[in-house]
Amino acid sequence: MGDRPAQQARRPARRAGARGEIAAIGAPGTIEQPAGAETVDGEGRHLFPAFVDPHVHLRTPGQEHKEDLVTGTRAAAAGGYCAVIAMPNTAPVIDEGIRLRGLLALAAPTPASRSDDGRGSASASRASS
Repeated sequence: MGDRPAQQARRPARRAGARGEIAAIGAPGTIEQPAGAETVDGEGRHLFPAFVDPHVHLRTPGQEHKEDLVTGTRAAAAGGYCAVIAMPNTAPVIDEGIRLRGLLALAAPTPASRSDDGRGSASASRASS
């Protein structure tokens, strides 16, 4: 039977990558370094694909002059966060299914709001309406 994840995480490891992407992770001497790739000694370090912020203030609805879905989620993504959990300090408070469904519809990507790489983001025009 293989090692448990905690045991695997404590082993010395190396990471090889190019253009900001991880190409391989493995014990020292076990992976071939691609041409032009940077190798990082991972001993004593942690490698995470992204983070989740469980306490954000997106302020939608009611306080969009402070923050909104677009600015808050773009800032989170720029900081390495893959998900956020919005606090309910909104006006009105998101405490009913119909309000949550309305917020989800507002945040849903549209063809016009998709970036060049095909991933969606809420458009500023929809967030302010």
